[in-house]
Amino acid sequence: MALSDEEGEILPDFITNYSFLDSDDKSVPFSVLPVLWSDHDDYDSLGLQVFMLGTCDGGQKVYKRAVAWKFELSDEIPTIYVLSKDRNWIILQKPKKSYEPIISSLLVTIHWLHFNNKNGDDYTWNRFVDSFRLVITNSSLCVYNVHKQMFMQL
Repeated sequence: MALSDEEGEILPDFITNYSFLDSDDKSVPFSVLPVLWSDHDDYDSLGLQVFMLGTCDGGQKVYKRAVAWKFELSDEIPTIYVLSKDRNWIILQKPKKSYEPIISSLLVTIHWLHFNNKNGDDYTWNRFVDSFRLVITNSSLCVYNVHKQMFMQL
């Protein structure tokens, strides 16, 4: 963990037992936030107020505004990051048990992308990535069904 310049605030590297809440304290998937495809992408949370709630090192509570998300497939296991308002990338680890159904489709899809990236053929990989990008970019709220749509297109 690093220290923020503001009031000695601790910036977590990862968060566990997490969930995301809107301004009405209702659970939402982090995928309602814009996905950043590269470090040069500009993010705009479309006026949404989304907050991540969870714990970090040593059980310390975290409550931060989230503005975007991304995923990396290059590691041994896929890694999902959320960008906090203070521009700190936080790794998402194990979600809160009650939150798992909300994000399960997205996690299945990202794990499938990771597996196929390591073991699949180029045609299937390229087609899936193009479709995945199109679905996420056009409507991040449809991520619940993204893996079903992708398999039907293949």
